[in-house]
Amino acid sequence: MTDIFPTKIIKMIIDLHSKGYESLYLYSGLSPSGMNWRYEIGVIGDHGWPNRTYLASGSLDRENTDTNWSNGDLTVSELSDKFENQYRKSLGEARRSNPDFVKWFADLADNLDLTNSGLLIFYQDYDYSPHEFFLEKAPCYNGKY
Repeated sequence: MTDIFPTKIIKMIIDLHSKGYESLYLYSGLSPSGMNWRYEIGVIGDHGWPNRTYLASGSLDRENTDTNWSNGDLTVSELSDKFENQYRKSLGEARRSNPDFVKWFADLADNLDLTNSGLLIFYQDYDYSPHEFFLEKAPCYNGKY
């Protein structure tokens, strides 16, 4: 089975953590219609995450593979490289050591069924979000802004 693109973004964050960008976060959920997966990727700052100074954001449906850092269906490694190249100047702060967050995010991803197109859903408009409870123990999480 081929990963859907949102799943590749989750895996890309894990890959970027392994490259030393330990303070990079992904905050994601569903659009009001439930048809699009929304995301923002940013750097955990002094006041935690999410924050209003994220690096990238977007909304993806099942078919869309375009972001503001890549176009087309890429591997996780290619996606990571393109993200790193696009945001190189802004990623310096993401190199701050954050092993608790890296472990939390990796454990969270392990609990998703990434082999079955599992999505990370911290928020949605109409029902309880299936992964919102993970935020209760998220290092540096500051709540919705």
